[in-house]
Amino acid sequence: MQNGYSFCRYYSTKTSRAPEKLIRFHGRLTGVPVRCLYDPGADSNFLSHSVAESNRFILWDLDEPTVYKGGLNGGPQLPISQEVKGLPLCIQGFSAPLDLTVVDLDDDYDIVLGMPFCEEYISIPHYREKALTIPACESPTGRDLLLLDSEEIPKHLQSKEVPPSVRPVLEKHFDRFPDKLPGLPPHRKIECEIKLEAGHSLPARAPYRLSYGQLDELRRQLDSYLEKGHIRPSTSLYAAPVLFVQKADGMQRMCIDFTGLNKITVRDKFPIPHPEELLSRLYGAKFFLSLDLRQYFHQTRIKEGDEEKTAFITKYGSFEWLVMPFGLCNAPSISMRLITDVLRPLLNKCVVVFIDDVLVFSRTPEEHIEHINQVLSLLREHQLYVKVSKCTWLRIEAKFLGLVVDEKGVRPSHEKIQGLTKFVQPTDRTFLR
Repeated sequence: MQNGYSFCRYYSTKTSRAPEKLIRFHGRLTGVPVRCLYDPGADSNFLSHSVAESNRFILWDLDEPTVYKGGLNGGPQLPISQEVKGLPLCIQGFSAPLDLTVVDLDDDYDIVLGMPFCEEYISIPHYREKALTIPACESPTGRDLLLLDSEEIPKHLQSKEVPPSVRPVLEKHFDRFPDKLPGLPPHRKIECEIKLEAGHSLPARAPYRLSYGQLDELRRQLDSYLEKGHIRPSTSLYAAPVLFVQKADGMQRMCIDFTGLNKITVRDKFPIPHPEELLSRLYGAKFFLSLDLRQYFHQTRIKEGDEEKTAFITKYGSFEWLVMPFGLCNAPSISMRLITDVLRPLLNKCVVVFIDDVLVFSRTPEEHIEHINQVLSLLREHQLYVKVSKCTWLRIEAKFLGLVVDEKGVRPSHEKIQGLTKFVQPTDRTFLR
């Protein structure tokens, strides 16, 4: 504390004077992915106000409100009045509860670990190796924390298919491309609300009969959903049965038969856009990027209090969903409402969306890179994640809604044409049906 200021001295990667190698890494705060900056010159540990707000962390008033002064060369002065207490921060095996002062940080970081962190855990920085050792953790020899550096960027974002001009944007947002969803999504203003028509009995059915192999697969998938926090044991009076559908790759997909619930559900009237209307927006565009949101339904929370309505019954007990499952009649409309709200500032300007399919379109490469940055920034703000295997970067054509789009227009994909050419001609009435 100097002259009434609580200093947070940290470097922004946006400034040309920033060091080339900062001690920075990724972790989880109460399960929420966060980007951390190690800065022993900061007088406190800091948490981004946007992260605290979007995750509805409990905020405590400081005993002595003060002023925060951050950045280089006398940065902006901002008031500090709140903090979070005892939130567990996990970084590659290291875990500790932290008190964090809530401030407006740069977009590049969610947490700044300052002097209190250094003093509490006797952290030793190794700037040449870009490593940080914390001797105070469980291992008697200390544990090195891996840092955010080029080696930490996922390999699929370092491949030759990613143009060098796009890599800085993707490395900035690489946490939008996880191999699997990172736990339970946050509560948002748009969630899966299930309104029921009055005067109906609760839908409850006995579990369907499953084979031994399906029962084993059911147990495996239940364990996976429980571990992710997507479902929880239930004592609800609602009961939807489970069945399995074989996918094209031979795997079994667990499905919930919500027929009874859907019959008495008030329909969500949010419109699903017509494909032709979306495609007409692409006139004049020369560069495209198709983004597929990873397990998008499971990135949407069930409205608090409606979880019991999603209960399903199995031989292993009853469970209810905390995220939106497949099979609900309003799921497409709710998904469309959410992604429309998230990308509203860019909608029909450089982005069109159809439920979980997002198409970014631009006229020039420079414009396209900026549009990608804007889209990924909005997805980060709302904690939505993308399936990177479906992405192609800075291309003059892209697949969208089963079609191929480019500057000349729209055409069927090669797979669809092949399917038609291989279609067997019907030989009798039964085959025709």
